[in-house]
Amino acid sequence: MKKYELVSQEDEWGCGAACVASLLGVSYQKAKQLVETEKKRSVNDKPRGLELHHIAIALQNKGVKVIADWDPAAHHPDGSIVCIGGESRYKYEHYILKIPGGWM
Repeated sequence: MKKYELVSQEDEWGCGAACVASLLGVSYQKAKQLVETEKKRSVNDKPRGLELHHIAIALQNKGVKVIADWDPAAHHPDGSIVCIGGESRYKYEHYILKIPGGWM
């Protein structure tokens, strides 16, 4: 698998794992294992989904430089993982990954 390839979310609460998989160029299952190691439980276990630090630490452990930024107007370079939520299309928070040419 190559970096930024489309990765399907295989779990209801696995959007963060799918973003990590695409960014690292690994399978969804490998990325899920990485983030669940940080969460210390399944992505589907309560609290459901992932917190930012679960994703950040998993990426840092793989040598990815992580910067947290809460400026919604900021430019997002390829490789940015963004959490969206609130009154948007998604009832709960949802992670998306900036890839060349758009968002995944």
